[in-house]
Amino acid sequence: MITRYPKPYIAFGVLIVIMLAALSFTHIPFFSMIDRLAYDIQTRLATSYVQAKSSRFALVTTPCAANGGFVTPPLSNSQLAELVAILKQRGIRDIVITFPVRNEWPEMFQMINKMEKYLMSIVPTQKKEAGRSHLSQYLEDLQRDLDPDRSLLDTVKQAGNVIFSLSVVTSSQQIAGSSDWTPRDLLALGPGGLGIFDSIHLKVKKPPFVDVYDASAGAGHGLLFYGNELPQRMHPPFLRHGNGLVPSLPVVLAMRYLGSTPSQVEVTSEQMKIGNRVIPLVAGKVILSPGRIFRTLPSYSATEILTAKKAPLELKGKTAILGPKAPLIPTNPISVRNMNNMISVPEIIAGITENIINGPYLERPGITKYLEVALILTVCILGGFLFPRAKYLSSLLLLILLILLSIFTGWAFISLTGIWFRVSHSVV
Repeated sequence: MITRYPKPYIAFGVLIVIMLAALSFTHIPFFSMIDRLAYDIQTRLATSYVQAKSSRFALVTTPCAANGGFVTPPLSNSQLAELVAILKQRGIRDIVITFPVRNEWPEMFQMINKMEKYLMSIVPTQKKEAGRSHLSQYLEDLQRDLDPDRSLLDTVKQAGNVIFSLSVVTSSQQIAGSSDWTPRDLLALGPGGLGIFDSIHLKVKKPPFVDVYDASAGAGHGLLFYGNELPQRMHPPFLRHGNGLVPSLPVVLAMRYLGSTPSQVEVTSEQMKIGNRVIPLVAGKVILSPGRIFRTLPSYSATEILTAKKAPLELKGKTAILGPKAPLIPTNPISVRNMNNMISVPEIIAGITENIINGPYLERPGITKYLEVALILTVCILGGFLFPRAKYLSSLLLLILLILLSIFTGWAFISLTGIWFRVSHSVV
């Protein structure tokens, strides 16, 4: 006997299907979970893991501040200047500083100027020119010896390979004087700009020690993960800053490694090109390939290097990433309590940079949303044919099992066939 449903129930069922189909285009937790499951299936079964190479990166761990090491610098400017000089002598490729650097004595410059004016006023007239040259050199040496800010600034200029991390704030927060400073690695936008970055409502914060950032070899924003679709799996390579884009710290490292300048980087709504690498973008972000948590990167203590006054020979030719061991960030949001899945910020920077340089690159085709709609419609149609009577518990259980089986089978199929996340090794 065929069960007939009243027309109101049919209309109500159609309305539910339409609502589910429409909701699949939003970023609610249920559909984000579908993306995460598809990602996990494909990356576990069909995608190779990414591990930062120990021949390319090394970690230089700094002391951890009480607040985690990001508000208060773990090293003073004089210590940091000495450490940079030691690493430069060892032949380090790049020196990456992941914590903020501040002016420790901003009044020193004004004090030196006042002292110079006073001393110049008491120099005899006949010895004015000779006295000026002598006093200028004396005051410059005095400032270099006494002022840790000047010492750090001069060391960064001489090194020529120091890269700094820029802090990020939400666009709703006011940034005093942000329009007065422009990062040197800013990428100019073409006519009309790129609308994909308008959805990332964040801004790069003006650093407290602008001079040392301007004297560096480059600076990139320190936001490593962003987005609710794939937590801890999507990296924003650029953030808007006025009429340009500020690259992230891993992108700056990738540009230097691949020999590209900011003017040579091409960015569109679907991809970015750095050197001969073409990296696909999804909603303005890079979908990261999974990384192994095995801590194979060599790690050295900044305190021991400063005490010994020399850097280990193994650091030669590598990129040294300076930063505290804490805080640790979970690579898997589901198992945040498992310490084996926790990783430090310098390790994450190395992993993302390796992913950008060598891939593999993951791309989420636009057809994915329509696959979600088709999957929902299939489940609803399957339920309409297999649901005879609500009073039979066995039929309900059978229906639930069939729906779950169809969903997971569909996820596995489209994941393994590369329909949901497409894998590429784009090199031109």
